[in-house]
Amino acid sequence: MLAQTPVGTIEYPASDGQPIAETGIHVHAILTLYSILRTVYRHRPDVYVAANMFMYYVEGNPKRVVAPDVFVVFGAADARTERRSWFVWREGKAPDVIFEFTSQSTKEEDTDLKRALYEQLGVSEYFLFDPLGEYLQPSLQGFRLAAKQYQPVPMRRDELKSQTLGLRCVTLKGVAF
Repeated sequence: MLAQTPVGTIEYPASDGQPIAETGIHVHAILTLYSILRTVYRHRPDVYVAANMFMYYVEGNPKRVVAPDVFVVFGAADARTERRSWFVWREGKAPDVIFEFTSQSTKEEDTDLKRALYEQLGVSEYFLFDPLGEYLQPSLQGFRLAAKQYQPVPMRRDELKSQTLGLRCVTLKGVAF
């Protein structure tokens, strides 16, 4: 007979000890977007904005974890309180919008595995940005959930419109927003 570990004793690490991004360019892009979104939503006590934070999506299984580069959650309880990690089952929902900054080491994961996972979790919008313009064409791409499947967000004048955020995403000197 297999012994079960009580859920209360399962450890969910808050860090993997890895750097925030592959290059300084990626770090700058992530932190710039994070700062912009925190500023835009600073007066909204129900909006939580995070960067490079572990998001656990299956209770009892700490191996079911991703660390989105930047994410936004609307309707978050106690959004002004910082968290060490985001637990989908505790918070009652996955993020509404996720941004991933693609690099050589993350391209496959960002375009395939994470896209499928975020779609399954019901993330309303998923944006990919390649700040070096080396791995994605175009370097800024967006997907919107429609009938439980991601559909491409149409590019207009080199910008994408986020319906969920009510903002335009554009690229400026290696930074998207």
